[in-house]
Amino acid sequence: MQASALTFALLVYVGALAHAWTTLDMTDRLGWSVLVVFPALYASAVLTAALMVAPLRRPLKRYVWLSFVAGFGQRAASVLSGLAVLAVVAAFVYFEIDAAAKGGSNPAGAFSALGAGIGGLAAQLLLTFALEREPKVREVIETLD
Repeated sequence: MQASALTFALLVYVGALAHAWTTLDMTDRLGWSVLVVFPALYASAVLTAALMVAPLRRPLKRYVWLSFVAGFGQRAASVLSGLAVLAVVAAFVYFEIDAAAKGGSNPAGAFSALGAGIGGLAAQLLLTFALEREPKVREVIETLD
């Protein structure tokens, strides 16, 4: 599930960039740094903090494990609900881009939030891989097959 969510979030981001390219006047360097550089910085910061700062890593790792135990991401309904949340985020970013094209504010906040969310999803994916390598967790996973 984490890999699917991360992939979908990356596709949303790429789609939003393509939409911004065709909708907004992006002739200045600041515009592209707001849409590319800042979201990358937010994604990197969230990913690094989630994996390197123990007080953040432990609860996130626990959340990932409890999500697995609860069956989230293992049934069609839970996968579709996770993707539905990402679809709502995509709609929000697209509406922000359209509002900016009509004279509204730059969608920098939406892009940066999307970048931070991608960093969080990447952290969850990496923590899932780490959990799968732990012998006790591996034993539980194998009994479910």
